Amino acid sequence: MTEARWLNTDYKPTSEEYIQISTESCGYALVTTTCYIGMGDIATEDIFKWVSNGPKIINAAVVLCRLMDDIVSNEVYI
Repeated sequence: MTEARWLNTDYKPTSEEYIQISTESCGYALVTTTCYIGMGDIATEDIFKWVSNGPKIINAAVVLCRLMDDIVSNEVYI
């Protein structure tokens, strides 16, 4: 809802605000977690606990993927 509110009010968020909100609204963290389900016996409960705590590598991948998507979609509309 925050992103929709920004759009409707013509608010330009700071980079920090945008990164925080946009990474929460994308599904990359969920995709990462569900990938472990397909690994069968290799994926233990400890792995799911680790992913749930938001490790830096997962957060960095989420930010990178979100920014890449935003750059590509922006190039399409220019």
